[in-house]
Amino acid sequence: MASCAELSEPSAPLPAGVPPLEDFEVLDGVEDAEGEEEEEEEEEEEDDLSELPPLEDMGQPPAEEAEQPGALAREFLAAMEPEPAPAPAPEEWLDILGNGLLRKKTLVPGPPGSSRPVKGQVVTVHLQTSLENGTRVQEEPELVFTLGDCDVIQALDLSVPLMDVGETAMVTADSKYCYGPQGSRSPYIPPHAALCLEVTLKTA
Repeated sequence: MASCAELSEPSAPLPAGVPPLEDFEVLDGVEDAEGEEEEEEEEEEEDDLSELPPLEDMGQPPAEEAEQPGALAREFLAAMEPEPAPAPAPEEWLDILGNGLLRKKTLVPGPPGSSRPVKGQVVTVHLQTSLENGTRVQEEPELVFTLGDCDVIQALDLSVPLMDVGETAMVTADSKYCYGPQGSRSPYIPPHAALCLEVTLKTA
C-alpha cells in the first residue's frame, strides 16, 4: 500500500511534445486579448458614421432635379401670367322696348358726369331725320320740347331720357313710333315709313 509521502510526490513527467499547463494558460490569455481587440475594432467601425450623408440631405432630390420645376410648377407659373386684354366689343344697339322696333346706339358719348333728363323736363336737341334709304327729310338744329307731353313723335319721347347731356345717338324707329299709317306732309314722311333719327341732346 502506498504511503502518504508517495502520494504527495509529483506525478510522472508529461510525454514528449506536450507543453506544460502554464503554457496553455498563457495561450488562452493571448487569445482572449486578441478577441477583445477584434470586438473593439468592429464596434469602432459600427460607430464611424463619417461616410454617411448628413440627415438634412436625406430624402431630398439631387440639386439638378430640385432646380428644374416640374410639370405642375410650370402649369402654375403659366396660370399666373397675365392674359392679354380682350379687344373692346363693338358698339351695340340698345333695344329700348325689347321688341326690336325702337333701338338706340351711342355715336358720341356725353362728357363724364353728365346728367340725363327726366319726364316733364324741357330739353333741347339737334335732330336730323332720314328715311331707311338714307334720304334726309328733316333737320332741326334747336328743337325744344317737354319730355312726356307728346309734343314730338313717340320715338323721341322714349329715347331722349336714355341719353346724357352732350351725347349724340342714332335711333331707328318703326313707323308705329313715328308718323304711323298716315305719314306726314311737313316734313314729308310716307305712310308706314320707319325712320332713322340722329339726335344730339344739347341741354336738359
